[in-house]
Amino acid sequence: MEQRFLVEMSGYSMHPFLRPGDRLLVRRVEPGSLRRGDVVVLANGPGSLVAHRLLRVLPDGRGITKGDALLRPDPAPVDLRAAAGRVEAVIRRGRIIPVAAGTRGRLKSLFAALSSLGLTPGALRLRAKLLVQSIIPAREPRERDPESAFILAVLGGRLDGAEGSLDWSRMVEIARSEQVAGLLYCLLEDQGVPGPVMEELARFHHSAAAGNMALLGALEELDRELAIEGLDVMALKGASLMGTAYPRLGMRPMGDLDLVVRPKERELFETLLARLGYLPDPVHPHMFTKARVVVDLHTHALDTERIGARGPLLPSGMGPVWDAALPLGPEFFRIKRPRDADNVLLLAQHLLKHSFSRLFWLVDVMRLLRGRDGPFWGELAERARVLGQERPLAYTLYLLEGLFGFRAPPSSGLGLPSRGLSGFERRLLDIKVRGEEFGLLGNVLLFFCLPGWRARLAFGLETMFPKKPVMARDLGGVRGPHGLVFIRRLANVAVLLAGSGLILLRGLTGKR
Repeated sequence: MEQRFLVEMSGYSMHPFLRPGDRLLVRRVEPGSLRRGDVVVLANGPGSLVAHRLLRVLPDGRGITKGDALLRPDPAPVDLRAAAGRVEAVIRRGRIIPVAAGTRGRLKSLFAALSSLGLTPGALRLRAKLLVQSIIPAREPRERDPESAFILAVLGGRLDGAEGSLDWSRMVEIARSEQVAGLLYCLLEDQGVPGPVMEELARFHHSAAAGNMALLGALEELDRELAIEGLDVMALKGASLMGTAYPRLGMRPMGDLDLVVRPKERELFETLLARLGYLPDPVHPHMFTKARVVVDLHTHALDTERIGARGPLLPSGMGPVWDAALPLGPEFFRIKRPRDADNVLLLAQHLLKHSFSRLFWLVDVMRLLRGRDGPFWGELAERARVLGQERPLAYTLYLLEGLFGFRAPPSSGLGLPSRGLSGFERRLLDIKVRGEEFGLLGNVLLFFCLPGWRARLAFGLETMFPKKPVMARDLGGVRGPHGLVFIRRLANVAVLLAGSGLILLRGLTGKR
């Protein structure tokens, strides 16, 4: 077998260490000889290779890799036994530049450390580019593009038939990116949409159905084991909505299984997962993977184990939610789901935590609310008071009305979601309604939901500068002296604050 071969570099993920047009001299090596800082060549789909830097070798023989010019490591650890080889040298404009030996070889650990912290020239250039993009002033707000307006009308139930003037390819692409393509497929049946468009939407629907079927099968397996152990868990988000808000399996994709366990039972549940073959993620210890199934494990809906200062955002704690929980379905015994009113409130808080960044999360709430009678709305108002979620609910209802035309019945007392909100809060939400960049402005609204300045100060400080393990995970699993990790976090916070401030300034001075 040939021990060396040439690969031509085509991308920018390792720029400027490796550049498009470089020819890489790659040597096949034993996995055990790979070291931190080596540039390894890995398979990247059929007939495709990628060269990334090895940041860390895990005890099980896998490795964490990253492109020097990227801001985060590759999404999952790679099996180093499957690596095509190690880059020994770069051939650039007729020159041979050693990589694994010489000065660059001796400095490879330093390169790995800088890459982990996002302090390589390529990563700094990308960070500066993103900042500049957020600084460039926006033009006068424009009308929402017809394709996005069409999608909102369909989701809001305000469409009588298909419109022939749309760019259907663009509409499908927006639906795919917002993860509502499968739902649109179901809502647009018999609406006169061109056949090829429906076929494209059908592909997303069927793909989501297949993925969801695998995840629901994993839940059934978990439920049987939980019954043996006498443990309960609660499903959140996508898994809690299957069969209720989404009667057809392919309407809403589930990327993973969000499960909540009582804190005192977490260790027992992790042992159960290990027995079933789930492996913990080396960077994110709350994630467990088995084949295509990913379990995202929590002890609190707001991840207070990560950011303790979030606790006052759900002042009642999870106790009342557990007490009112229902079986996930007729075939489940130990896996629960929040009752629908509580689920609306938890989803509203989740939306706020993530700055209302995903359209399909808003659709989740709307579909839980649609067609409800008076007693349910009364229950929702009461549970919002008991759980301390009146403001997050008001924000969500304001957006549902602005984006989809969905209104709570006046008799519910929730029919005017703007009532009780300050002018500043409404203007912030209007930025989202207009379809403009919202950034991390949800964090600003979170401050209005916290009781008193002491809780707000604690939340702000811990969110920006959490404990070292949490900070390291947020930075993609970087390791190193606390000072270096802190500097990297400080740089990130400065960029985010500057960008969010500019987005806020643009949004508040724009005209509706």
